[in-house]
Amino acid sequence: MFTQKRVKIAKGYYTSGALRRKTPYVNGKRHGIEKQYYESGILVSEIPFNRGNKCGISRDYYKSGALENEFSYLNSENYDFVIMRYYESGILAKKTLHMDGNEYVGDTFLYDKNIFFNKDGTIS
Repeated sequence: MFTQKRVKIAKGYYTSGALRRKTPYVNGKRHGIEKQYYESGILVSEIPFNRGNKCGISRDYYKSGALENEFSYLNSENYDFVIMRYYESGILAKKTLHMDGNEYVGDTFLYDKNIFFNKDGTIS
């Protein structure tokens, strides 16, 4: 059976005329990777969608272009996900599990570029 798809790329712009956002739609729902940009043209974020729901791994970036956050979506409702936050240097700063839309549920792992944790949980 052939299903006809209406595909559209919506674009938003800053008042300066620079591209702010590019969002793919299929049959009226976000579908594909939405990209958002700083006014300078550097990528702010990439958010994958499947039939209107976030899916897979979305990423946010610092103005330098370095990775800032990764969101790994665990279900199609977007209530369960893992966030990994990074220092601008690329070192992992924090890893958090979110369940049922509640932040910081379960284990949160904090990292510091100058602090090291021993196996027993004490700081060295």
